[in-house]
Amino acid sequence: MSSTATAPSRSPFRLFTSSEIPSGPPLALGRNHNSWFLVYAHPHGRTLEREALCLNYIIPTTPEHRYRSRRSVGTYSSKGQPRFIIGGTIGEKVLKTVLSLRDNKDLAPIEVRQDYSRHASHYEKAHKLCADVEVRIPESDVAQACAHCGRWETQYGPRFRCCGNCRKSYYCSKECQKADWKPAYHKGECALLKNGKLYEAEMRRPLHNNGRWFDNSSIGTKELLAGTGEVEFNRALDACDYLYLAYGQSTPRTTSRPSHALHRTHSAHPRPPPPTRTRARLTYLRASSRPETRTLTSTSSSPTASYLLTRLPSSSTLSAPSPL
Repeated sequence: MSSTATAPSRSPFRLFTSSEIPSGPPLALGRNHNSWFLVYAHPHGRTLEREALCLNYIIPTTPEHRYRSRRSVGTYSSKGQPRFIIGGTIGEKVLKTVLSLRDNKDLAPIEVRQDYSRHASHYEKAHKLCADVEVRIPESDVAQACAHCGRWETQYGPRFRCCGNCRKSYYCSKECQKADWKPAYHKGECALLKNGKLYEAEMRRPLHNNGRWFDNSSIGTKELLAGTGEVEFNRALDACDYLYLAYGQSTPRTTSRPSHALHRTHSAHPRPPPPTRTRARLTYLRASSRPETRTLTSTSSSPTASYLLTRLPSSSTLSAPSPL
């Protein structure tokens, strides 16, 4: 593994309060890959949740509107500050919440650079785009999530280490960084992140989910909340799972291979395909269901891989070399 983790000396991430989320621990701006979140500073409630709200919206990629999608991923202002787009189903709620954030000095971490509600095009109205905003706080004041397991930094815990090569991905441990150093994951996108090609990295392995709110709603699939019910607190106590008690819920991460598809409505994580049987095995099973003569033809290139199996009387036994 060529990239090594370095631990820069950073102060704890900045804490905020919001009139839109009056209860719970202090809040912090969090980042996980190309997704921006509003996270609790430490585990909240009996479910030990960390994510309060997903903030950014990535415009779906189509061949004719690829440039529009590019501006919603990994863009920066002239001062080098990150920018992202707020939109989608709950875009107005998200915008109202982030604009109400204030720290202990009454400073706001988010500033609106372009308001789409006033002069929105047909395309912007179709995606319910609200605003293009700029993050005004430095990266050291942003809470980071582990790029492998999705665990968030906590207010009372150590800061995570970043990849020494691209300095974009953060890891909670050396084990997570080593497990993520594979061609299908960070090893294949480290060079892109180092060169500032965040859009290409997101298109290669989509990790952002515009449908996060729907997935967790009462009519959604709630796949992102699997195994994080109220019993998780008691389970963690009984199992002495101190890491879960300290860090709370982790952000789910896709296990899929890189995708080069240009058409996607949102990057919902596809489940890994089930184990597939070989064609020879399927041919054998279909031939076994026939009443008389069963012919099995293997897809192997060897000429000895073809067998003719004839049904014998019930008192006899059938012995033939297995084609598998």
